[in-house]
Amino acid sequence: GDGRVTSELKELSEKLNVSGKIVWVGKVPHSKVSLYMNGFDLAIILKNPRTPGSPIKLFEYMACGVPIVATNDIDFKHYQESTYPIELADYESPNDIADKIDIVVSKYCQDDYNSGMKSNTRSWQDVYDDLNDYLVRKYMS
Repeated sequence: GDGRVTSELKELSEKLNVSGKIVWVGKVPHSKVSLYMNGFDLAIILKNPRTPGSPIKLFEYMACGVPIVATNDIDFKHYQESTYPIELADYESPNDIADKIDIVVSKYCQDDYNSGMKSNTRSWQDVYDDLNDYLVRKYMS
């Protein structure tokens, strides 16, 4: 999107000489967000563990079949025990976050893995249906 730190992040990407590896798409219509998510090699959720909140973004990434690096907090710990590709990192440790990204990239960001997990044509309805099925199986059975 175009959040409050977008300009800072763009400057930082220039400073780190990685700006050519980043696509800044700006605000995306809700109906198109799942199409962008399906293009992700991995998703990163760095949520402060002291801030309560729903892990809805986690469910969206899971429904799109995207491997995840997330903060090691109570909202995400349960999902690491599943068979879903998620690695949890210490929110306070940039080195641990980088290590977990390396693990996800080496284990899950390969063509043979991604071809079985992701589909670039999933709509929000597909994401909703998968998420709903997952939650019903998890909490209603």
